[in-house]
Amino acid sequence: NGELRSDRPKFAVRGIHLDLPLDLGSRELPDKSALGSVAIDAIDALGTRFSPLRSTIVSRTNALTLTPEMDTRFFGGTLRIGPVSASHLLGGVQMQTSMQVDGVDFNRLGRALGLPEIAGTIEGKLDPIGYADERIYTRGGLSARVFGGRVDIDDISIGELFSPVPAIGLDLSFSGIRLADLTSALEV
Repeated sequence: NGELRSDRPKFAVRGIHLDLPLDLGSRELPDKSALGSVAIDAIDALGTRFSPLRSTIVSRTNALTLTPEMDTRFFGGTLRIGPVSASHLLGGVQMQTSMQVDGVDFNRLGRALGLPEIAGTIEGKLDPIGYADERIYTRGGLSARVFGGRVDIDDISIGELFSPVPAIGLDLSFSGIRLADLTSALEV
């Protein structure tokens, strides 16, 4: 039973219950796996308390997988995290998961991030979300219905993740945006 917290950025993870069978051998053995679990009673972040999370852990030599999908309420909508897999734990770590958001209130999320008031919703699916070689990459996209139109965000990536200046890449497309709504919300 544990707790993790930070004042900057402000977040807390409470009631961490972890049963982690871990095999960090240097070579894989066929059909050798063990089951564990992780449970988190409360996550407080971005000024919001998120739903408890529960997951089964499948441990293999130098690898872990958390299953099944995890759902939580997220700023008036839902956030679904797919199974999470991590391999090469002794070096060259690689991770993969997916994420789906439905009906997230852009204004509530924006307030938590310190953005101006912007009415709208966010939905979409990123599948996969991966990590390798200090780089996060995604396929799929998110759509924000804002300013009377739609903003699509696709192929998000973050390179040089641990450098002082990470490189962010993404594709944006805009459709039906009302400039009067945009400039009014952003006070331009």
